[in-house]
Amino acid sequence: MATRDKAARDCLRNSLRVSYFTRSNTARLARSYVGTMTELKLYYPQSHIPPGRLREKLDVSRMYVALTREMLDMAFPDRRDVDLETLVVLLCVFIGDAEGRITTAAKLAAHSGQPRPSVDRRLKLLLKLKKVERVGRNYRLAQGAATPDERGRLARILDRYLHK
Repeated sequence: MATRDKAARDCLRNSLRVSYFTRSNTARLARSYVGTMTELKLYYPQSHIPPGRLREKLDVSRMYVALTREMLDMAFPDRRDVDLETLVVLLCVFIGDAEGRITTAAKLAAHSGQPRPSVDRRLKLLLKLKKVERVGRNYRLAQGAATPDERGRLARILDRYLHK
């Protein structure tokens, strides 16, 4: 393993096209810029992912992060203390409400994959922020809680990654 690392570093040092080299526990990343072309090489010690699949996984990961950040900004524009799990619970309420399903806290916990006490805590926060309403044991999206994407920000993110 150490020989492979040293060989990779030596190769990078000798190359004029490399701008930086970063080491982490799971991967070693080397980017080289040739004009406007970017070559991406990832060295995984225990994985043999073909370069095409690796590029696809990177694109999906980047798209997920971009969509999640944008949705968090759209759902909670004034709040920076709301976490991703709260967004997931809000999205589960939205999905259940849109599909006409029963959206009890237990069903939301099962659908979101979060423990029931955590979902209860997040539902209390969403009730306080007036994003959801409680009707008996069910929860539904509050009036005006769904922010429309008038500027097409989510569509632009999807277009950027799906039409490469």
